[in-house]
Parts: sequence; structure tokens; C-alpha cells
Amino acid sequence: MWPKLFALTLIAVSLWSCSSNSAETATCSVDISSESTTGGVGIRQPSYGSDKVAQSVTFTADTSFSSLQLKLKRVGSPVGTLTLVIETNSASAPSGLAVYMADGSDNSATFDAAAVSSTASTFYTFTFASAVTLQANSTYWVTVEASYNPSSTDVVKWMSNTANAYSSGNSIARDTATGVWSTSANTDLANVDLLTKASCE
Repeated sequence: MWPKLFALTLIAVSLWSCSSNSAETATCSVDISSESTTGGVGIRQPSYGSDKVAQSVTFTADTSFSSLQLKLKRVGSPVGTLTLVIETNSASAPSGLAVYMADGSDNSATFDAAAVSSTASTFYTFTFASAVTLQANSTYWVTVEASYNPSSTDVVKWMSNTANAYSSGNSIARDTATGVWSTSANTDLANVDLLTKASCE
């Protein structure tokens, strides 16, 4: 069983190929990426005691996009796939239900862990099969999990910032042993921002 050390962290995410039904497209932007990178949360890293991490986002206008970016950095040589899914909200945590795309399928998108740089943190694009539409003033969760074996030496980190300046969302992690999502201080995802950027064109 992995030790439980969590803390709320702001992980870097960026949404692209966006459009808004609002005449004021700027109102549908979410920008947490302007914060400096101060750390990173290992995706499926044993010391965090979690098998899935997430950042919530909220838009002030209806928003559609076809791809999303995460700021990542690789440690060692993890072999596997990162899977990103945007989920609806339930009791201040990811519901386990994906937001459906225009074609009726869920919005899962993948990225090869080995393709992530180990020398510098960089934004990587996760592309959906078709556009995803999110409603204004609703909470959604950008969730990420990995298929590689739990490891502290071979892992991909989702970059973070400890400023916790994004007031319209927070980070959270799912406990490996219990399956419960938590933002409590006994997790290594507490009081940190998961750097996220979403902007509409």
C-alpha cells in the first residue's frame, strides 16, 4: 500500500482550439499558466499515494475546444501512456463520468510518457477526436492517470505552483487504496495550484 502524503497543487494545463458562444471571448478564458513553475506532482508516484490526479476548471461562458495542453516533465524512463479525461463534478470531486463530445463518444485523449522531455518542463498537447463543449459557470475536472507501473524513479510529473492563486478551481487526487478523492492536508496535493491554462479564440 502506498503512503498517503497529499497536498493541493496547481498543475499546468492549457486548452487550445477553443471557441465561445459569447461575444466576449475573453470571459471564457482560464489562465493559471502565468504562475511560475515551482514543482510537480508525479502521476502514479507511490509517495503521493494516488493513482489519478485532477484539476478543476470553470468558465464564465459556454466554451468548446478540441485539444488541451498539460505542462509535463519526465523523470527516468516510464513506459506507458498518459490518459486525460474531462469529467463532470460530483460532491466537489470528479464524478467518474466523462463529458461527451459532439459525436457522442467520451473525451479521452492519450500521450506517450516516453515522448515527454526529461530536461525541461514543456506543454504537451492532448487532442480529442472531436470538439468538447463545457457549459458556463459549471465545474469540470481535468483528470490524468498513467498506465506505467507505480514508481518514484520512472514517472511523469504534472508541473505545479504553490501560490494557489486560481480562485475558480483546485487540485485533487484519488487515493490508491480507498478510491476516495481528497484535498485534505494529508495528501501531497494540498495547498498547491495545478497550473492550468484555457483560452478561447
